[in-house]
Amino acid sequence: MCENTVAEEGAAAGDSLSPDEVLAEVVMPCGGFRFRLRLADGREVIAGVPKRVARLMFRIVPGDRVRVAGSQTAKPRILGFAAKG
Repeated sequence: MCENTVAEEGAAAGDSLSPDEVLAEVVMPCGGFRFRLRLADGREVIAGVPKRVARLMFRIVPGDRVRVAGSQTAKPRILGFAAKG
């Protein structure tokens, strides 16, 4: 159900994001600080949360909007919650 998926193409995102960041929505938790995410362009990837970020994001639930770096690599990672607004 939570197989690893490698993203092939990047997505254009908002102005406040760095060039390698995209916005995504949490679809479901996969255990072990990993989550299935739906990127802005519709693709789904599995992304991990680094331990230093996990301390600040202790409650991630399906439907949350997050910032993701490395969506084109084999190891995308969640950087934090997306800005509201």
